[in-house]
Amino acid sequence: ILAQAICSQGPSVLPAGQMKPVLLREKRSLSLGGSRWQDLDDRDDPNTRQCTDMLCLMIFIVFCSLMTKVYTDARSMGNINKLTHGIDWQGRVCGVDHDVISRPLLYWCGGDAVSATDGICVDSCPQSSEGQNLCPGQPEVHQMSVDTPKGKMMVMNVTRLLTLRQNRATVNLLSMYCLPRDNGELAVAITSSGQLSSKTTQFIVALRSIYDSRLFLIGMGIVAIVMGFVVLFAIHQFAGCLIYTIVGVLFAILLGLTSYFLLAAFRPSLNVFTPYFPTPEKARELALSAGGTFFLLWALYCIFLCCAKRSIQSTIRAIEEACRVLEDLPTLLLEPVVQMIAKLLVFLFLLDGLGQVASLGKIVSSENPWDHTEAGVSVSGIGRHIALEDWQGGYL
Repeated sequence: ILAQAICSQGPSVLPAGQMKPVLLREKRSLSLGGSRWQDLDDRDDPNTRQCTDMLCLMIFIVFCSLMTKVYTDARSMGNINKLTHGIDWQGRVCGVDHDVISRPLLYWCGGDAVSATDGICVDSCPQSSEGQNLCPGQPEVHQMSVDTPKGKMMVMNVTRLLTLRQNRATVNLLSMYCLPRDNGELAVAITSSGQLSSKTTQFIVALRSIYDSRLFLIGMGIVAIVMGFVVLFAIHQFAGCLIYTIVGVLFAILLGLTSYFLLAAFRPSLNVFTPYFPTPEKARELALSAGGTFFLLWALYCIFLCCAKRSIQSTIRAIEEACRVLEDLPTLLLEPVVQMIAKLLVFLFLLDGLGQVASLGKIVSSENPWDHTEAGVSVSGIGRHIALEDWQGGYL
């Protein structure tokens, strides 16, 4: 009505100094009771878009530039695998350090029934007991005294003889560890060790699992988008039928419950309350109360339907009109999906950057094996801590 008044009277009726109204033109007539209007051009818009806070924009640009610099430096000098891959008996991170860069898996060849120690880096997990690997033997400590100008100096040498040992069957865990297949208790102890059970590692493992299942997740996302358009089409075609069906089903449920409880009050065999009361009179009173309650709800519902008949019809027409708008702008359905994907990509980028910066530090293996008190086993090659220099801590 307002648009018709403005267009019929023209801009001359407006006070001096006010902007010219947006010219609206009828596009097509609808059953909603009015007309659909569309702004065909932007000639009457008062102002064009412009930046409203240049200072914050400049600060944001500088911040993003510095973050990009930190990320590129961390990406070139760090390796996020240092945070998750196993550490062999010499303190080298499997798949990261130069000597073992082609061997990303940690295999405990020096383990027994109650321990998993003296891990070595391998290129693939042994699937059976066939084959052998070089494993370190028991350490031997040699001491000797050396005379120096400042006094005597004790020199301690630790030697370990490498020998070929028979492999044992293992299973690959996340392309990082070789868990023993023949000892479930030891495998559970390894996976529940301090490093693997930490929240950070579990989160990294979950991200790796998501990456491994990326094709399935992308496929499900495409199916969800297609189903969204299918549901939109169904609502557009059957909106009135769907709403009237819901109204009718609710009407039938209330009327059916009213009839059932009133009938059950006079037929004890149908009364669901009879087994819970010692006398039929109590069950009958409760059935009459339930029947009266549902009758009251049914009556109120009928009054609501009579009063809201026009509102229901308007709702149906509004839904149909909304569906027509979405038909004119089909990409509008993709807006929440695009927004979610954009936020997820930004979050993963920031998370990857945090891991890359943390991986700049030096990985130091835990000196003592991790002991699982309940199972009575020892595990080495998993625990670690990160030693950061000052500039690395500043980046972090």
